Amino acid sequence: MSKPRWSRWSSIVVLCAIAVGVAACGADADAPMPDDVSLGTLPPTTAGARCTDPTGDISDLASQVTGMLAEPSGIDLVSAEAEVSETTLTVTYTTAGPIAAVAKPEFLLSQGVSGQEPSFELRAKPTVPGGPWTVGLITWTKSGGGLVEAAPKPVPTVVSVEGEVLTYAVALTDLPRIATLIWQFGASAELPTGEHVLDDCNNMGDQPAPDGTAAPGTTGPTTTVPTVELGDSLTHVNGVTVTISEVQAPPAKVEPLAIPLDEGNQLAAVYVSACANADPVTVRAASFGIQTDANEIRPYWEVPTPPVIPAFPVSKALEPGACINGWVPFQYPVTDTIVETFYSPDSDGANYLIWKVPAPG
Repeated sequence: MSKPRWSRWSSIVVLCAIAVGVAACGADADAPMPDDVSLGTLPPTTAGARCTDPTGDISDLASQVTGMLAEPSGIDLVSAEAEVSETTLTVTYTTAGPIAAVAKPEFLLSQGVSGQEPSFELRAKPTVPGGPWTVGLITWTKSGGGLVEAAPKPVPTVVSVEGEVLTYAVALTDLPRIATLIWQFGASAELPTGEHVLDDCNNMGDQPAPDGTAAPGTTGPTTTVPTVELGDSLTHVNGVTVTISEVQAPPAKVEPLAIPLDEGNQLAAVYVSACANADPVTVRAASFGIQTDANEIRPYWEVPTPPVIPAFPVSKALEPGACINGWVPFQYPVTDTIVETFYSPDSDGANYLIWKVPAPG
């Protein structure tokens, strides 16, 4: 899969299947916590993440999918890291050039799936050009039938900017629960022309350089099999053989929807078969995803009642030789086209299997 765009500016939705610990998607996300439990004091799900990024890949928001700009080098990410201790989240960015030379920089950390209730963002930026920095906490709250971005909440921290390195530390008690293995990092700037440019990296995949090569030292999702056509069977390293035979967009027959589609979205369904081989294995609908021609990944749409029958199970333990099949539903923008569908059960996004989806018509 190609490098996704950074979620804040391009609304990428990263796989909710990677969520661990507390529920990051679906009905369980609304389950109340005991009154005497503080989310900020629960043990973190992850020790953090690190990503590396090639230089010269800054993007022009309006026109570029793969960035090829080298300036301003103060937002051209070389690496980024989130380190989680028992009490603190420490965030560090390293750029190709001096950060202080950028007029209006902003550095973003996204934990979890952007726009989901359990997720959050930290946005660091100077209060005035060349002045002290502040870090704002962004969360999402329910409003009507959906979620809206809450007003930024300042978090107590001191941002250190020394040459090409920006770092700060935030107490876990000042943050929502860290609930997933998904981390995304980004930096942006406003040019004198008013145009915004950005660079991003994440811990879920390789960061290709503008010439198509991988960034030095980058290790990300890998697969040992080629992309195949619908109907072909592939065996994952976990021992399950998966066949994706059909993608319907829209599905030929849809059951009454328990929850309406998000505004501007349409429904799709992917027909999946999974078989255990020599060992037992658990398969999940959330391990499947789609990628669109807008270079966005869309996760399994989990709803109380399946919109397409028969439904692939939310979770199913298979004994050796047993098989299960059914439809996995998705929603995605009406302006987009599905180009790939994939199976990715690993928590780090590695060892995914990909099927090409033919163009409509």
